[in-house]
Amino acid sequence: WKILYLVGVCVKPIGMEHFFREESLMERTHYHDKTKHYAEHAKLIDTLSGIILHFELHQKEISTEALEFMKYWLQDHTTTLDVELGKYLADYSKLRRLKQ
Repeated sequence: WKILYLVGVCVKPIGMEHFFREESLMERTHYHDKTKHYAEHAKLIDTLSGIILHFELHQKEISTEALEFMKYWLQDHTTTLDVELGKYLADYSKLRRLKQ
């Protein structure tokens, strides 16, 4: 659990910066699924914050629900929502170049 706590402490600031850049891109390119993507980012930050706080207060096991969400994030979010966003941004970039 200490490892998960340390990962959370290290990853949270990096993730927040990454999410800010990603969300800015979604805004500028009028990404159609940005609301869902934003919600996923908020849930991850909330989950990481909860893990960090829980460990700092109790130093006990972290809930299975939090662990399952982290697993989902690493396995599914990055391979589905982030891949879809990447394809959209690549297409958007190509269209912009064609219009110039």
